[in-house]
Amino acid sequence: MRKYGIENFTFEVLQDNITTYEQLDKAEIYWIDFYDSYYNGYNASKGGQAYHKYFPDSEIIKDYHKTKSARKTAANFGIDHSTVDRILNINNIPRYTQR
Repeated sequence: MRKYGIENFTFEVLQDNITTYEQLDKAEIYWIDFYDSYYNGYNASKGGQAYHKYFPDSEIIKDYHKTKSARKTAANFGIDHSTVDRILNINNIPRYTQR
């Protein structure tokens, strides 16, 4: 929104009566998938990763070594690749080079 300006976006309530974080996560995942806004929109994650959800760094690092790609690891966990990059940097994990 910073790049394009808030005035160029519209906001609407897609669902209400959500009373738990679990319901909120499921609803967020559903609507991002419904509108395909992760791949063809402005969502930076697939949703459902509010502050109450936590993946240990070790799981993300293990997946990164398997995929050799921060973007693929991010997609596997439904998080933004910049989060994977931050975890790799904090833990001094060398990057695989794409050839």
